[in-house]
Amino acid sequence: MRERKNGPATPLGALECGKCGCPNKQGDNYCSYCNAELSKATPGFKETLEQYLNYYLNRIRFQYKVPSYSVLLKMMLTTFFSSSLFVSGLYVIYFAINKSGGFAALCIGTLMALYGGAALYNMFGKKG
Repeated sequence: MRERKNGPATPLGALECGKCGCPNKQGDNYCSYCNAELSKATPGFKETLEQYLNYYLNRIRFQYKVPSYSVLLKMMLTTFFSSSLFVSGLYVIYFAINKSGGFAALCIGTLMALYGGAALYNMFGKKG
């Protein structure tokens, strides 16, 4: 059972009407509330987005052999922050060289870029 914000819980196999959003049994051909044909009723935006997200998240999980969504979330956050750190370090290096930011800025930028690059390498560079 999954919880709905606007009403009671519905079984995962229930079909929601694309016209009114009412949950229906799997074998029903017409909506029990508005009598729209369920086969011709298009899924709502929420259902379509949920299907696409599940498809792509499962694709990423199986491509990288990730055991659970929590590990996938950790990988995505690590990738985001380490690539941000790497790009920020490159910008600080550029600032230190071209805008005469000084030796300290050059050292800080180098450390940032190296740390971000090492984190990305540890995440994706190791094979085996």
